[in-house]
Amino acid sequence: MLLESLIYHRPRAQLRTFTYRAHNPIFVNCAATIHGAIVAKDKAELWCENDEGVVGMTGIVQFGE
Repeated sequence: MLLESLIYHRPRAQLRTFTYRAHNPIFVNCAATIHGAIVAKDKAELWCENDEGVVGMTGIVQFGE
């Protein structure tokens, strides 16, 4: 889901590296929101929160365009 979000917003991005970490469970049939920020011209930080604002997953993507 994290990578799909990046590609949706940056369709020309070419993945170089992707690191991720699970922090808390994200459950099926519960609301979750994916957030992201481009922090450098070739780097994005992504995270997913549940409906209570608890971060379940984080990721860092290095990409080229």
